[in-house]
Formats: sequence, C-alpha cells, structure tokens
Amino acid sequence: MPTIEPIFQHGIVLMLVAFRLAGVLLFSPIVASAGIPTRAKAFLVITFAAAIYPTIQPSWHASADMTLANIAPIMVTETLIGASVGFIASIPIVAMQLGGTIMGMQMGLGLAQLYDPMNGENSGVVDQLMFYLAAAVFLMLGGLDVMFMALIGTYESVPLGAMTMHAAPVELIAGLLDSGYELALRVSAPVVAIMLLETVASGVLMKTIPQINILTIGFAIKIMAGLFALVGALMAIEVVFTDELRSVMSQLTEWTGVPSSAAGVIGG
Repeated sequence: MPTIEPIFQHGIVLMLVAFRLAGVLLFSPIVASAGIPTRAKAFLVITFAAAIYPTIQPSWHASADMTLANIAPIMVTETLIGASVGFIASIPIVAMQLGGTIMGMQMGLGLAQLYDPMNGENSGVVDQLMFYLAAAVFLMLGGLDVMFMALIGTYESVPLGAMTMHAAPVELIAGLLDSGYELALRVSAPVVAIMLLETVASGVLMKTIPQINILTIGFAIKIMAGLFALVGALMAIEVVFTDELRSVMSQLTEWTGVPSSAAGVIGG
C-alpha cells in the first residue's frame, strides 16, 4: 500500500535545506537588501533549494513521530549557518561604510542624512558612496559567486542537523570583525589626515590674520579638502578593499571546505 513516508522524509530535509539558504538572505551583501521584494527572495530560496537538494547526501533523516518542537531547534541552527556565511561576506562592505561614516563626520557632513534603500535606513552621503562603491566591486569581482559556493560547501562541512558550538565560526567572525575595523580606519585615514592638517592650518591662519572669519569659510574649505582627499585616495582604497575582500572570502571558503581556488575569483 502506498505511503507518504518517503514524501515526508524528502519534504522535511528539503525544508531544512531551504532554511539554510534563507539564512544567507538576512545579512548577505546585495541579496539581503530591503529593495528586493520578499516574494523574489522566497522564489530564490525555493529555486536554489530544489537545485541543491539532489546533489547532497543528507546524514539526517526525519522520523514519522517528529513534532515541531523537535524540528524547530534544527531549523534555527540551519538558519544561523546561512546567516553566518552572509554576515562574514558582508563584513568588508560594512567596514567600507563605517569608513565612510568616519570620513563624513570629519568633513562636517554628519547631519547630511539620506535614505538608503539597500539597508532600509538613513545614512550619510559619504557612507552611501563608499557602500555603493564596495558593493559594485564585490559584484564585479565575483563575490556573490564565491559566497554561494561557500554556502553550498557548508552542506559537506556541516551536514544537516549537525551544527554544534564547536563548528560555529565564532573565532573566525571575531577575527574578521577586528580586521573590518582596521579596514575602516585604513580607508578613512587619508581624509582624516587632511582634516587634521586643515584644522591646524585654520588655527594658525586665525591667529596670524584675525581679520579672516574662519567660522564663515572653514566649513566650505573642510568639505572641499575632504572631497579632494577622497578622490585622490580612491585608487588606494580600491586596492585595500580588494585585498581585504580576497582575504575574507579565502577564510570563508576555508571554513566551509570549498577548494581554495574558488576564492581566486576575487581579485583574479
């Protein structure tokens, strides 16, 4: 007599595959944007899950007496795996945006806020510029390809239902956050240095020529000097960001067990 047990087995496992894929949409660059409709994201998850499921060998099997209480913890851990991959891939881009925040504050543009549809919140002008530049470089260098390849690799390195605290990339994320802050400081260093020189020069000028009202022209000079410094440092910023992106993706693929040649797409 035909039973639905085989369908039940495949349906539950397919659902867990989809939950891991859905997790990457929480933090990953570009595809986690609020500008992408939720229905499009859901269609992307279902399509990828249907394409990936036949290629994996699940070591976890559902039983007929399982309840939602038994499956819920596994659903959470699967989502966290995908979220970890997306979060790691987004660290360089967020670091670039943080560098833009530092530059904007030093240039006196901290109050110039615009709505950013990619993040669904307000951000500064320089923040958005650095974010879009980083996102464009990420796409052109194949960052999305490497991210999804790393996500698929997790099905081998971390099988379904086998996520433990030992397998969690806690140390990796902590180290990449530290390097992300360093990247933000390196990106903003040219503008910060020029702003320091401009502040010193304005102070000397105010003391030597008191007739000049520095408060009137100081803001315009600071913004112009900061923009010129930013334009002049764009090439160096691109090199620094590409190196950091390559390093992050290399460590991500190493954790997921994907061949290191996959990371060669970045900057290759």
